[in-house]
Amino acid sequence: MPLKTASRRFIVLANVLFLSLGVNLFLAGWLVGGSFDRPPPGPPNFFRDFETRLKGQLSERGQVLLQEGIDDLRAEFERFRPAADVSRKNLAKLIAAPAFDPDTLRATLQAAIDSRNQLDARSLNRITALLVQFDAKDRAAIADFIRRTPGPGPQHSQDTDPK
Repeated sequence: MPLKTASRRFIVLANVLFLSLGVNLFLAGWLVGGSFDRPPPGPPNFFRDFETRLKGQLSERGQVLLQEGIDDLRAEFERFRPAADVSRKNLAKLIAAPAFDPDTLRATLQAAIDSRNQLDARSLNRITALLVQFDAKDRAAIADFIRRTPGPGPQHSQDTDPK
């Protein structure tokens, strides 16, 4: 009889130990996972990258012009942001509406595209007017920076042909 009781006790204790280990691992994972929970990094800051990477490569006048131009473009984008947010909310409402109206959605999307195109045209005009003010050496430094900066989308090596 004592052997049977000891073996039962062993089985019960082994199960309790296994359950306890599982609970402890679950709690440890939960705590560790929560402590390292960081939000993902935001999108790259194009203006800041432009400023930092060109620092020291432009003349003193070029640095001032660059800073003024970037401040001007940044302000233009900030003025555009509230209208873009309203447009995005309107699009979400139209898409989620019980009575879906494709014509209204199409018109709203077209208005958003037109607004963005106007912002791009104003930005292009400002950038062109700014580049006219740089001397040839500063424009060459800016062109070199642009050549070295990867564009949007998948990146491919210069010597490989993407298929």
